This record gives sequence, C-alpha cells and structure tokens, in this order.
Amino acid sequence: MKKWLHSTTFRKRIQLSLILFTMIAVVVCGGTSYLIASRILENKSYSLNQGIIDKSAQSLEEKLRKIRLAVLTFMSSDQFNQLLKKTAKVDELSYYDHFKLNQSLQTPIFQMKLIEPGITSILINTPVGEYFSNPDNRTGRIPFSESNVYPFLDKVHLPGWVESHPDDLFGTGQNVLSLMFVPIVQNAPADTHIVVDVSESALKEYLLKNSGDAIPVVFTENGRLAFEADPLSSQLAADADFRSRLKDNKGHFEYTVNHIRYLVNYSTVAFPDNWLIVHLTERNVLLKDVRLIQLVTVSVIVIFGLLALLISGKLTSLLLRPLNQLQSVMKKVEHNDWSVRFQGEYKDEFTHVGFRFNSMLDQIEILTRERMDAQHAERIAEMKVLQAQMNPHFLYNTLNTILWKSHSNKQEEVREMIMSLSVLFRVGLNNGEELTTVAKELEHVTQYLKIQKLCYASLFEYTIECEEEIKPLPTLKLLLQPLVENSILHGFKDYRNEGQIHIRITVVDGFLQMKVSDNGQGFDTLEHDVNDPHFDVSACEGFALRNIGKRLSLYYGNRAEFNVNSTPFQQTNIEILIPLEIEGAS
Repeated sequence: MKKWLHSTTFRKRIQLSLILFTMIAVVVCGGTSYLIASRILENKSYSLNQGIIDKSAQSLEEKLRKIRLAVLTFMSSDQFNQLLKKTAKVDELSYYDHFKLNQSLQTPIFQMKLIEPGITSILINTPVGEYFSNPDNRTGRIPFSESNVYPFLDKVHLPGWVESHPDDLFGTGQNVLSLMFVPIVQNAPADTHIVVDVSESALKEYLLKNSGDAIPVVFTENGRLAFEADPLSSQLAADADFRSRLKDNKGHFEYTVNHIRYLVNYSTVAFPDNWLIVHLTERNVLLKDVRLIQLVTVSVIVIFGLLALLISGKLTSLLLRPLNQLQSVMKKVEHNDWSVRFQGEYKDEFTHVGFRFNSMLDQIEILTRERMDAQHAERIAEMKVLQAQMNPHFLYNTLNTILWKSHSNKQEEVREMIMSLSVLFRVGLNNGEELTTVAKELEHVTQYLKIQKLCYASLFEYTIECEEEIKPLPTLKLLLQPLVENSILHGFKDYRNEGQIHIRITVVDGFLQMKVSDNGQGFDTLEHDVNDPHFDVSACEGFALRNIGKRLSLYYGNRAEFNVNSTPFQQTNIEILIPLEIEGAS
C-alpha cells in the first residue's frame, strides 16, 4: 500500500483522501444522528402515547361526569322529589296517583336524555311500583328483583356502575352499562333504587374515537371489565399478571400478548367513577418512524458514498452552496418562520427551486390569510344566524303571556302556547342539521305564528299556501320565521288596520320559491338595498334580512336568489329562490 501511495499521483491521493474522509464522516454522522434521533423519537413516542391516553381518560371522565350530572339534575327535579314524598305514604297512594306521578316524570326524563344522548332508559324502583319513560316498554319483562343488575345492589357501592350486560329490564336487545343510584334526599322511602342504562355502543364509539391507533381496555373501580371495546379486552381482563402491573394512577410498561410486543399506557379516571383506561399500542407500529430513520440513514450513507466517488474538491462546495442555502430556509420554515426567503447569487437549478419555493411560501401566506378571513366571515354569519333563530324579546313576551293567561285561568290557551313553543324549539334545533324539509320549515313558522296570534290577538291574520308534493323537498332551515317576525314586529308597528301575512311556497322553473307577503308599513327599497355589500340591517328597522342573505350565499353560492320589493302600507314581498338540483334534492 505504501509503495502504491508513493507511486500514484497527488490528484489520486487527494481524491482517495476525500472519499475516505467523506465516507467516514457520513457513516459517523449518519450513525450518530440515527442513534440520537431514534432515541429522541422513541422517548417522544412514549410521551405522546401517554399524552393520548391522558386525553382519552380526560374525555371519558367528562363523559361519565356528564352522565352523572344528567342523573343528578333529574334527581333534583320537583317531579322526582314529589314522587319520593308520595311513595313514602304507601297507604295513601292510589292507582290514579301512581299514573299521575309517572306522567309527571316524563319531562325530566326527557331532559335527562337530552343532556346525555347515550342514556337509553331509566327505571325508578320503589316499594309501591316502578316508574319509567312512557316510550320504554316494560310490559311482560322480568321483575326488577330477577334482573341482571339486582345482585349488584350488595356488591356495588352506590352510586356505582354495573359493567356491560344485556338489557333485560326493557328488552332492547342491546348491551348496556347500568349506573345505580339511591335517593340522596332525607326521608326517602327504603328500597328505592334508580337504574340508568347507558348504551355500550355509545361509550365504545366515544372511547375508540379518542384512542387513535391504540387498543383500549376499560376497568371499573371494582376491577371488572367495563365493556369489551376490542376482542383483546376479555383476554387481558382474565390475565392476572397483566392486571397486577396496573399500579398507581397512571404509568406505562411493555407487555407481550399473543407473541406481539405492546407498549401499555394506563391512566385513572379519578372522578367521579374511578375507572381505569388502558391503551395497548404495538411497539412496531409506535416506532415505525425509527425504522424509517434507519432506512433513510443507510440510504444516505450509500448515496453519499457514491457521490464521493464522483465529486471532489471545490466543485462539491460550489454545487452544494445553493442547496445548503435552500435547506437552511426550509428548516426555518419548518420552525414556523414564514418570513424567510431564499436568496441565491447563481442562476442554476438550485436557485430556480429556491425562487419557486419563495413563490410557494407567498402563495401559502395568501391562502392562509384567505382561509382565516373566510373562517372569520363564516363564524360571524353563523353567530348572526343563531341570534336570529330566536328573538329574546319574543321569548320574554311569550313567557309573560303564558303567565298572564295562567292567572286568567285560560288553561287551553296556556296549553296551546306551551305546546307550540315546545314544537318551535324542537323543529328549530333540527338535530343540529343545517338542512331541513319544507314541511318542517312550515311547521316551525306555523307554531311561531300561533304563539304570536295568542300574544297579539287582533294584530294580524295569516294564510299559508303549499302543495303536498313540495313539502318533502329540502331547504335551508329557519328562513321563514325571521321574515314573519320582521313583518310582525316592524311591518305592523303602529299599524292601525288588521295586518295580513301570506306565505306561499311553490316550484318555479327548477327553483323552490318561498315568498312572504304582508300589507305593513314596508320600507324604501331604493334607500335600503339588501344586496348592497355596505347594507346595514341595524339602520333599517323593518328588516332583518342580511344574515339570511349571507346564509344563502354561504350554502348555495350564487345559485340562490333573494329578492325584495315593497310598496308601503300596500304590499311588501320577500322572495327566496333555491335551486332544486342541489345534493339531496329530488
């Protein structure tokens, strides 16, 4: 070797030295970087996985807290306390009293299910009988003393949970978890129990949604499996060695199940139910990025080894200078510094890539600003829609009218107003969906008009015109009620004659036409242009139209039309045209 070095040229020795130096440097740097990066990534993966289970435990805790809150709200209701007082007097309770008490519980039970949709049913077992929601079927079912939950009265510290079991109280055919209570008020009758069934599928779906790629396992405070979220759950619940390692409130360890190595993270849902949630993540899946780093490191070493054979000296430095500059800019961008830009003194390919990268950064900044502006505008429009859905003044007047009529013993009118107000809220909520049907929209505005008729008996009359085949068509919800409210509160303000409101819905040339007409005081359409982008609704007392126009624009774009014309004290027409070829329309 020494003889060959002495006989070869200086150029060859320099090239050989550069290749050896490059290879050694690449191997050392790549290996060191791989070890450091893999260790850091492994630690961060473990920490991230623990953070995920902490978040999952927090979410489950909020879910359980919400279920308990719904039940405690029900138990604090006047109807429930009246039930306890009546059932305490066993000799004085007649069949009619039993029926009346059960009917009085329907509203708080319904409210409880609204607070937590996962609750499927509730059963109040007293010494004199059972009470439950009317829609829930108890006919021909087994007695409470022979049900799946009855043996747990002596095993579970109440209030407490009974793990997943078939619903034999109401025979729904699904598995439920039962939350068992006893009344927490003084002088409550003995042997009174409250059983609240929660859908297993609802809890399972909620848990899986917050578990990511992990396999979740949930134990109750008594150490039993709460419900089977995965086929592996039952196997782990029966594994004494596995359960013995679940110490303290939280932690992690590695465990092998069915020849698969898992990272196990666990955390306790401390309040209110002391459940333990466990996540199992395959170690290979969790550390897949480490293998990727290993592959990339080996690839880089090989590539740079090949490059070292081809490139040497100053040429390498000159070629890599623009690339290093671009890499520096990318690293700063990676750390959220969007103000940096590539600057190159050459006119080669790397410089062109850098300038295109600059253009990409400019476009990203523009798109980000546009996105933020669009989200801001959408939030403002949605907020105005929510404000327009129910005028607080209307609700205040309605409740005052109900109070006044109740004092005047007009019970039929009170009942009608309460039912109309209930339907108004139910239809208006529409399960959170933005689209509804023409039939529901008409039902919503009809109930609103009924309430206003009872509040303002001789102020106006109304008519509604709509063919039956049009009613199933889809439409954006809460379009008619703000228009009718506008007519009543502003169109007939200080109006001496009887007002007339006419609602007509039909199909015209492929559009759903919704038209509201009144003979109120109207407004000057030349002075107030609702299509003007500078139009201010607050400056036009008689109309609350801007948010409706924005909603139509946000959902249908420029395909929907919003037309207004008015002749004061003769006729004011507000017309909405919605295209029928939208998704879901027939």
